[in-house]
Amino acid sequence: MRKWHLILLTVLALSGCKDYVWQTSEISGAMPPLEFELQDEDGRIVTESHRGSRRLFG
Repeated sequence: MRKWHLILLTVLALSGCKDYVWQTSEISGAMPPLEFELQDEDGRIVTESHRGSRRLFG
């Protein structure tokens, strides 16, 4: 029984080794850079000074 498990595991592992050809398009420069500002409940702009702290945005 163990032998069949090993064979099945080997077949499954090797089936993921196929080299796929990706068909993608280069889109850099197609859209403007993303820029936005977040405001808190008091209307103040939220900046990177809050980096690392947890915030809930709704």
